[in-house]
Amino acid sequence: MGMFYDGDEWQRLELGAFMHRALQVTAYLRSAAVGPGEIVLIILEHGIDAHAAFIGAMLAGAVPGFIPYPNVKQDAELYWRQHRAVFAHIRPRAILVFDSLAAAMREANGRTSG
Repeated sequence: MGMFYDGDEWQRLELGAFMHRALQVTAYLRSAAVGPGEIVLIILEHGIDAHAAFIGAMLAGAVPGFIPYPNVKQDAELYWRQHRAVFAHIRPRAILVFDSLAAAMREANGRTSG
């Protein structure tokens, strides 16, 4: 058993539960044909799911990277312009993002679905 700080308080976390989440990400990425060495960007709020996504991507053989999600302290136009440039430059194979940002991320990445 380990402890995980979620930003508000410490929570207990069983290694098995964490690995179960990470392996779910691994299975998802493999089903999406993400291969070894391909870039997977993670744009999730800080927490257990973001960490599990990072480990899950590594277990799939991918190269995970965290990208910040938009917030009220950032200029939205600048955020999206810079992210479009990053996506065009590194061409990620997958972007793991929370539901409320999925459509905007697809658009910024030049995709209409998936």
